[in-house]
Amino acid sequence: MKHKGFVYKNNGGIHKNKSVRYLICKTKYCKGSAKMLANGTIVELVKHTHDPDEHDHNHDILKKAFRQTLKDRSKKETTRLRTIYDEEMIRNPAAATLYPWPVAEISMRKARRTTMPVLPSSLSDLANFLDFNMQRYICCQQPFFQDKVTDTHGKCSIIFACSTLIRKIVML
Repeated sequence: MKHKGFVYKNNGGIHKNKSVRYLICKTKYCKGSAKMLANGTIVELVKHTHDPDEHDHNHDILKKAFRQTLKDRSKKETTRLRTIYDEEMIRNPAAATLYPWPVAEISMRKARRTTMPVLPSSLSDLANFLDFNMQRYICCQQPFFQDKVTDTHGKCSIIFACSTLIRKIVML
């Protein structure tokens, strides 16, 4: 476990009510120790005999910020995950080297899954879902037209259209 540039390991000590875990520094011959409270807060008990590894600490901060940006965009946008990663990689190449695509893809898919709707059981259910979520799905940076048509036998069809694409086709 890392905290403020120091790497700790659990020394096996746990408080009676299991609300505190005791940690010691992993660096050989260092007497630094800390305790982790139930809420995750780490409190230093004994000072370390060495300086923190600021380089690693800064990398951790950079990596966490990059990961959070990727997860936030994955939840809010319907853009392909690889495209999101590539765009953020251009904005922050140093963080991308610390958090490569194969690792990022897992957390991005998990984040997107939390916002994805349950699969509808019929086309009618899909049409109803789209009616209530029109702003979520876009084409050419605008919501697309969507309507439901039911025939005389009760069969449902959905019509999708994008006015920008239709204009481009008509102009050909």
